Amino acid sequence: MLNDRPAPVKWKIAPDLGPVTASAGHLLVFELLRRSGLFADLPGSDDRLQGWTDAQMLTALVLMNVAGLDRVSDVARLEADEGLRVVAERMEPQIAGL
Repeated sequence: MLNDRPAPVKWKIAPDLGPVTASAGHLLVFELLRRSGLFADLPGSDDRLQGWTDAQMLTALVLMNVAGLDRVSDVARLEADEGLRVVAERMEPQIAGL
């Protein structure tokens, strides 16, 4: 079932803000994951012993695939994008169904 709640971030095109990050297209992936509820049935953050939750790992894999990244070390490229990280932190509870 699709999630029709509004996203926790507002999308706005602002050409006066300067260059756009290469990860800007990932915003659509976050919205697709949020609306689809794909990861909603995965164990929550309380069930993890250490590191990332299952939803975080799967989200990273999906984002890496969309970006054409294919190495585990490429996760650092996603983590280095401050704007993407801020959006991911805001979207994570809704993507994971928390």
